Amino acid sequence: MYYYYAQQARNVTDIWWKKYLTSLQIFQFSLDCVTSLFFLYFYVSGIYCRGSLRAWLVGNGMGIVFFFLFANFYISTYRRKDHKKIQ
Repeated sequence: MYYYYAQQARNVTDIWWKKYLTSLQIFQFSLDCVTSLFFLYFYVSGIYCRGSLRAWLVGNGMGIVFFFLFANFYISTYRRKDHKKIQ
């Protein structure tokens, strides 16, 4: 991800793998949300687990927002009908 930002800062426009990077970010935020459900299960079941419900809500909320932001970017950039194929 940071390599991509460095390339953008250098005005390198021919980055063939940026679509895949966006896909990986969407996958990452999906996985974060799914795996965090274990904390919620432990919390509801009364099993001791470090952390607070408030921290889980804030963290998961951020993950969900990032998921939708990246998904919206992916759809608007790569799934538009009038989008020309990036080489």
